[in-house]
Amino acid sequence: MTVSSLSLSLALSLSLSLSLSVDVNECERPGICGPGQCYNTIGNYTCICPVDYMQVNGGNNCMDMRKSFCYRNFYSDNRTCDGELTFNMTKKMCCCSYNIGRAWNRPCEQCPVPSTNEFAILCGSERPGYYIDIYTGQVIDIDECREIPGVCENGVCINMIGSFRCECPMGFLYNDKLLICEDIDECQNGPVCQQNAGCLNMPGSYRCECKPGYRFTPTGQCLDRNECVENPGVCSPGQCIDTLGSYHCICHNGFKATSDLAMCIDVDECERQPCGNGTCKNTVGSYNCLCYPGFQLSHNNDCIDTDECSSQRGLCRNGNCINTLGSFVCVCRDGYELSADGRICVDINECALNPGTCGPGTCQNLDGSYRCICPLGYYIQDETCEDTDECSLTPDICLFGTCSNTEGSFTCVCPTGFQLSSSGRRCVDVRVNYCYTKFDSGRCLAPKPLNTTKGDCCCSAMPGQGWGDPCEICPGKNEEAFTSLCHAVGQVFGPDDQPIDIDECTANPNICNNGQCINTDGSFRCECPFGFRLDTSGINCEDTNECDLGNPCGNGTCTNVIGAFECACDEGFEPGPMMSCEGMLTLTHFLAY
Repeated sequence: MTVSSLSLSLALSLSLSLSLSVDVNECERPGICGPGQCYNTIGNYTCICPVDYMQVNGGNNCMDMRKSFCYRNFYSDNRTCDGELTFNMTKKMCCCSYNIGRAWNRPCEQCPVPSTNEFAILCGSERPGYYIDIYTGQVIDIDECREIPGVCENGVCINMIGSFRCECPMGFLYNDKLLICEDIDECQNGPVCQQNAGCLNMPGSYRCECKPGYRFTPTGQCLDRNECVENPGVCSPGQCIDTLGSYHCICHNGFKATSDLAMCIDVDECERQPCGNGTCKNTVGSYNCLCYPGFQLSHNNDCIDTDECSSQRGLCRNGNCINTLGSFVCVCRDGYELSADGRICVDINECALNPGTCGPGTCQNLDGSYRCICPLGYYIQDETCEDTDECSLTPDICLFGTCSNTEGSFTCVCPTGFQLSSSGRRCVDVRVNYCYTKFDSGRCLAPKPLNTTKGDCCCSAMPGQGWGDPCEICPGKNEEAFTSLCHAVGQVFGPDDQPIDIDECTANPNICNNGQCINTDGSFRCECPFGFRLDTSGINCEDTNECDLGNPCGNGTCTNVIGAFECACDEGFEPGPMMSCEGMLTLTHFLAY
């Protein structure tokens, strides 16, 4: 038979078989795939396994490949376990191996008991130490030495059929709870080393080492070490003191010994904040203080306040310096303000700060103050220029008129017949009227021939008794009204407020009787012609009787005439050049000479 005819025959046979058979749904059997999901196929099924599970038996089962904790003991009464092994493994290795685990995972799950169906399902055998090969399906021995890493640690694992055993080297003892070879601590078995030596356990053995502070000698003894000699600088910068089996350090200032007194280390003085108002910088054996501004280093190496007021000349000029902690404050005097750096007091320019501080006046800044220079008509009050009320301040201003105050000045309003002086401060009476020379029985009499002003009438050196119509009595020179009207005797106030002399000679043409009137400053005088003399009134020139003044005619008879005299000479005499009678010269006289 050929291959093709054989294939055809098998296909026909299979087709016939399928047409006669009904597929069994294995997935209907509970737990057939364990933790996996079963999918039925024609004549078979497949297990879809979860993560950490592996398909076995051609996909008909799921093997748990998770590795977790394995426990030596399980307590069924409270479902707890202990004796945790130091290495992780799969549940099958933990539960199926010989004398390995009683529980697995966390929280722990009890391993199935041998010779039970659960054990057989997990291990494939009812006896511990065996499992089913996933490829051949045969029950084979579990090689615990190869499959379980860490078993028989520190020793030799020997696999046996259905079991294993551990052989531990010398110095180790088998721990059947942890399944490892544990080191025997020989140092726990009483004194095993010489005096001043310590026992040091080692894996599988031990050794003796001299205690700290001792040295091993060739004879096998542990003798005291002199650390101070062996390490000269061990306590630097302190002093080394040797003791039995040790030493200790006595440290200098700025250093402290370590807790075991084995060395001197720098003391960080900055930890106690010794600088106060500064920054501490630690140095070897000491420290430095970097003081904040306003503080200075004291002899105690800390930062104390600097009294800037006493140490810095010129500070707070034009003010008072008040020292504060770490600084100072300038309290400026009136008229000064603090400078931008706060170190001095500078003048306040009140004139620039308050432009109208002096009102209409001129502000002049001064050091620490200012002053107002007021224009005419103003005065200083409360450090500003106020208008002067000239009308109330000077009652006699605008004499003979009405004073009206104005801002910075005043105005005189003069009545009719008065003229304002050029100074504007006086009303000058320019009215012209009678000037009376007599006042009798309440009446003014004997007016002068020329009308005059009241000043010319009443102020003259030859004043009248009254003036005007109706008549006004002229004031006496000692009266207050006289000083208001007259500048002085013989003087009146002019339009420019300056005195003007009164010309009494012009105002009184015949004032000097028989004489000549000479005007003088503030008065006048009468000069009499030859032969006349001024009488006691000062205005009358009366005839001089020369004949009463000795014998002006000499050898003759004197006869007085108005303004002169005449001589009637005796016989033999005749008037000479000087009006006296002189003897006549004869020819006899000439001959005699």
